Amino acid sequence: MASARLQAMDLTSLRAVLSELRPWVEPSRFEKAQQVDPHTVQLGLRTLEGHLWLELSWQAEAPRFLAIERPPRQGEGSTLAKQLQHGLSALALVQLEEPQWERVVSMGFAARPGATIQRWLVLELMGRHSNLFLLDAQRRDRQSATGPIGKPTQQRRKFFALETAADAAAFAIAEGDAKRLPRHQSCVSPSAGRG
Repeated sequence: MASARLQAMDLTSLRAVLSELRPWVEPSRFEKAQQVDPHTVQLGLRTLEGHLWLELSWQAEAPRFLAIERPPRQGEGSTLAKQLQHGLSALALVQLEEPQWERVVSMGFAARPGATIQRWLVLELMGRHSNLFLLDAQRRDRQSATGPIGKPTQQRRKFFALETAADAAAFAIAEGDAKRLPRHQSCVSPSAGRG
Protein backbone atom coordinates (compact mmCIF):
# COMPACT_ATOMS: atom_id res chain seq x y z
CA MET A 1 0.00 0.00 0.00
CA ALA A 2 1.37 3.41 -0.96
CA SER A 3 2.00 5.87 1.85
CA ALA A 4 -0.32 8.85 2.09
CA ARG A 5 1.27 12.07 0.92
CA LEU A 6 0.54 15.35 2.67
CA GLN A 7 -0.96 17.98 0.44
CA ALA A 8 0.71 21.37 0.54
CA MET A 9 -1.47 24.37 1.29
CA ASP A 10 -1.62 26.46 -1.87
CA LEU A 11 -2.79 30.06 -2.20
CA THR A 12 -6.39 29.13 -3.00
CA SER A 13 -6.82 26.82 -0.01
CA LEU A 14 -5.08 29.33 2.28
CA ARG A 15 -7.48 32.09 1.20
CA ALA A 16 -10.45 29.78 1.74
CA VAL A 17 -9.29 28.90 5.26
CA LEU A 18 -8.70 32.56 6.13
CA SER A 19 -12.09 33.67 4.83
CA GLU A 20 -13.78 31.03 7.00
CA LEU A 21 -11.69 31.76 10.10
CA ARG A 22 -11.85 35.58 10.11
CA PRO A 23 -15.43 35.85 11.46
CA TRP A 24 -14.58 33.41 14.27
CA VAL A 25 -11.19 34.70 15.39
CA GLU A 26 -11.42 38.47 14.98
CA PRO A 27 -11.32 39.33 17.84
CA SER A 28 -10.20 36.54 20.15
CA ARG A 29 -8.04 36.53 23.27
CA PHE A 30 -4.76 34.60 23.18
CA GLU A 31 -4.62 32.02 25.97
CA LYS A 32 -2.04 29.35 25.29
CA ALA A 33 0.77 28.21 22.98
CA GLN A 34 2.19 24.72 22.75
CA GLN A 35 4.73 23.20 20.40
CA VAL A 36 3.84 19.66 19.34
CA ASP A 37 6.89 19.01 17.16
CA PRO A 38 9.89 21.00 15.90
CA HIS A 39 7.83 22.54 13.08
CA THR A 40 4.35 22.98 14.56
CA VAL A 41 2.76 25.18 17.21
CA GLN A 42 -0.82 25.29 18.37
CA LEU A 43 -2.45 28.45 19.68
CA GLY A 44 -5.41 28.41 22.03
CA LEU A 45 -7.77 31.38 21.62
CA ARG A 46 -10.90 32.40 23.51
CA THR A 47 -13.52 33.74 21.12
CA LEU A 48 -16.89 35.32 21.87
CA GLU A 49 -18.50 31.90 21.36
CA GLY A 50 -15.96 29.69 23.15
CA HIS A 51 -12.49 28.27 22.57
CA LEU A 52 -10.73 27.80 19.24
CA TRP A 53 -7.37 26.21 18.48
CA LEU A 54 -5.19 27.08 15.50
CA GLU A 55 -2.37 24.93 14.20
CA LEU A 56 0.54 26.70 12.51
CA SER A 57 3.10 24.49 10.81
CA TRP A 58 6.17 25.43 8.84
CA GLN A 59 7.03 21.83 7.97
CA ALA A 60 8.81 21.81 4.60
CA GLU A 61 6.72 18.99 3.10
CA ALA A 62 3.32 20.45 4.01
CA PRO A 63 3.18 23.82 5.77
CA ARG A 64 -0.32 24.60 7.01
CA PHE A 65 -2.57 27.00 8.89
CA LEU A 66 -5.90 25.66 10.11
CA ALA A 67 -8.38 25.34 12.95
CA ILE A 68 -8.19 22.09 14.92
CA GLU A 69 -10.08 20.31 17.68
CA ARG A 70 -8.84 20.93 21.21
CA PRO A 71 -5.50 19.06 21.33
CA PRO A 72 -4.06 17.21 24.32
CA ARG A 73 -1.68 19.21 26.51
CA GLN A 74 1.87 18.85 25.26
CA GLY A 75 4.97 20.85 24.39
CA GLU A 76 4.32 23.71 26.82
CA GLY A 77 7.92 23.65 27.98
CA SER A 78 9.53 24.27 24.59
CA THR A 79 11.48 27.48 24.21
CA LEU A 80 9.34 28.67 21.30
CA ALA A 81 6.08 27.98 23.15
CA LYS A 82 7.38 29.89 26.17
CA GLN A 83 8.42 32.85 23.99
CA LEU A 84 5.02 32.93 22.28
CA GLN A 85 3.28 32.63 25.65
CA HIS A 86 5.30 35.54 27.01
CA GLY A 87 5.11 37.69 23.85
CA LEU A 88 1.36 37.28 23.27
CA SER A 89 0.01 37.08 26.82
CA ALA A 90 -2.82 39.50 27.62
CA LEU A 91 -3.23 40.29 23.91
CA ALA A 92 -6.08 39.66 21.50
CA LEU A 93 -5.91 38.53 17.90
CA VAL A 94 -7.51 41.50 16.14
CA GLN A 95 -6.25 41.19 12.57
CA LEU A 96 -5.78 38.21 10.28
CA GLU A 97 -4.36 39.10 6.89
CA GLU A 98 -2.78 37.52 3.83
CA PRO A 99 -0.83 39.83 1.52
CA GLN A 100 -2.03 39.64 -2.07
CA TRP A 101 -0.65 36.62 -3.97
CA GLU A 102 1.51 35.44 -1.06
CA ARG A 103 1.35 32.26 1.01
CA VAL A 104 1.87 34.23 4.19
CA VAL A 105 -0.45 34.72 7.15
CA SER A 106 0.04 37.77 9.37
CA MET A 107 -1.76 37.79 12.69
CA GLY A 108 -1.95 41.13 14.50
CA PHE A 109 -2.26 41.12 18.30
CA ALA A 110 -3.33 44.15 20.35
CA ALA A 111 -4.51 44.82 23.90
CA ARG A 112 -8.10 45.10 22.64
CA PRO A 113 -9.95 45.60 19.35
CA GLY A 114 -9.29 49.07 17.97
CA ALA A 115 -6.00 49.45 19.87
CA THR A 116 -2.60 49.67 18.23
CA ILE A 117 -1.17 46.32 17.22
CA GLN A 118 1.70 45.38 19.55
CA ARG A 119 2.83 42.04 18.09
CA TRP A 120 2.67 40.26 14.76
CA LEU A 121 2.88 36.52 14.33
CA VAL A 122 3.82 35.79 10.72
CA LEU A 123 3.63 32.31 9.20
CA GLU A 124 5.29 31.75 5.81
CA LEU A 125 3.91 28.69 4.00
CA MET A 126 6.60 28.37 1.32
CA GLY A 127 7.79 24.78 1.24
CA ARG A 128 11.35 24.41 2.49
CA HIS A 129 11.49 28.19 3.03
CA SER A 130 8.55 28.12 5.48
CA ASN A 131 9.02 29.79 8.84
CA LEU A 132 7.25 31.40 11.77
CA PHE A 133 8.19 34.84 13.11
CA LEU A 134 7.16 36.80 16.17
CA LEU A 135 7.53 40.50 15.35
CA ASP A 136 7.08 43.71 17.31
CA ALA A 137 4.68 46.52 16.38
CA GLN A 138 7.08 47.87 13.72
CA ARG A 139 7.38 44.33 12.28
CA ARG A 140 10.95 43.93 13.45
CA ASP A 141 11.99 40.40 14.28
CA ARG A 142 11.75 39.37 17.89
CA GLN A 143 11.94 35.59 17.38
CA SER A 144 12.12 33.17 14.50
CA ALA A 145 11.13 29.52 14.80
CA THR A 146 14.28 28.44 12.96
CA GLY A 147 16.64 30.75 14.84
CA PRO A 148 18.37 33.95 13.71
CA ILE A 149 17.22 35.21 10.33
CA GLY A 150 20.37 36.78 8.99
CA LYS A 151 19.96 38.97 5.93
CA PRO A 152 16.25 39.11 5.05
CA THR A 153 15.15 38.15 1.57
CA GLN A 154 13.24 40.54 -0.68
CA GLN A 155 10.08 38.64 0.21
CA ARG A 156 10.62 39.00 3.96
CA ARG A 157 11.45 42.69 3.58
CA LYS A 158 7.82 43.36 2.62
CA PHE A 159 6.52 41.86 5.84
CA PHE A 160 9.16 43.23 8.17
CA ALA A 161 8.75 46.75 6.74
CA LEU A 162 12.48 47.50 6.79
CA GLU A 163 12.83 51.22 6.33
CA THR A 164 16.32 52.30 7.37
CA ALA A 165 18.71 53.72 4.80
CA ALA A 166 20.94 50.66 5.09
CA ASP A 167 17.98 48.36 4.46
CA ALA A 168 16.87 50.41 1.47
CA ALA A 169 20.38 50.29 -0.01
CA ALA A 170 20.65 46.55 0.55
CA PHE A 171 17.48 45.93 -1.44
CA ALA A 172 17.83 48.58 -4.15
CA ILE A 173 16.89 47.47 -7.66
CA ALA A 174 19.90 46.99 -9.89
CA GLU A 175 20.22 49.62 -12.62
CA GLY A 176 19.59 47.13 -15.44
CA ASP A 177 16.47 45.83 -13.69
CA ALA A 178 15.18 49.35 -13.17
CA LYS A 179 15.38 50.03 -16.92
CA ARG A 180 13.43 46.85 -17.76
CA LEU A 181 10.79 47.38 -15.07
CA PRO A 182 8.49 49.81 -17.00
CA ARG A 183 8.50 47.46 -20.01
CA HIS A 184 7.67 44.50 -17.78
CA GLN A 185 4.89 46.45 -16.02
CA SER A 186 3.31 47.37 -19.34
CA CYS A 187 3.25 43.67 -20.32
CA VAL A 188 1.57 42.48 -17.10
CA SER A 189 -0.67 45.47 -16.41
CA PRO A 190 -4.39 44.77 -16.92
CA SER A 191 -4.70 48.07 -18.78
CA ALA A 192 -1.72 47.39 -21.09
CA GLY A 193 -2.61 47.95 -24.71
CA ARG A 194 -5.80 49.84 -23.87
CA GLY A 195 -6.16 53.43 -24.15
